Amino acid sequence: MLDDKKVRCIEMLVQGELTKTEIAKRLQIDRTTIYNWLDNKEFMAELDKRLQEIKTLGEKEFNAKLLKAIDEYWYLIQTTKDSRTKEKALSYWIDRSLGKTVSQFNINATAKQENADIKPEDLEKEFEEWEDEIEE
Repeated sequence: MLDDKKVRCIEMLVQGELTKTEIAKRLQIDRTTIYNWLDNKEFMAELDKRLQEIKTLGEKEFNAKLLKAIDEYWYLIQTTKDSRTKEKALSYWIDRSLGKTVSQFNINATAKQENADIKPEDLEKEFEEWEDEIEE
């Protein structure tokens, strides 16, 4: 049986908003305790169960809206006045249907400007998250 701190830890891990270090501070435990719990079969079973529930809910929500999204996308293809937009949309549709990779990664100049104003506390938080990932 999981005690209250373990249950709260699982809830915070599932929410995914806090690092393990932050969770440990909130629960007033050592960070290594969380790693020990992650080695516990009962703890992991409950964590996996909760994560699977979220995944299942997300899939149901996605599937419920998929047909409408496809219809709207097709409507946009049919009604656009811009031939380049139509060509790109149709090309995407065909590639997707044929199982070709359709993802794109775009880098723009505004990203450089956004990164120019990085705060030390943001870097510190990212560093802690990075440490947590390495320790896993």
